[in-house]
Amino acid sequence: MKPEDVKTYYRTIYNFTKQTGMAFNSLKNWIKCGYVPLDSQKKLEALTKGGLKFNSGDYCEGKYKNHGSDS
Repeated sequence: MKPEDVKTYYRTIYNFTKQTGMAFNSLKNWIKCGYVPLDSQKKLEALTKGGLKFNSGDYCEGKYKNHGSDS
């Protein structure tokens, strides 16, 4: 999953924070960095009962493949 998927699913940072129990800065940082950490992806998939899907295929050493490894 990409940060944009999380933002779209929850619609607001308030909803994200309230429904996940995660800090609002988490989502903001994921958007800024361009990826959702693998452990957070797994947690979000479980919390959303599959509404958001864990996807390790796009994830490469902490970054999505299309972002490279130096950003």
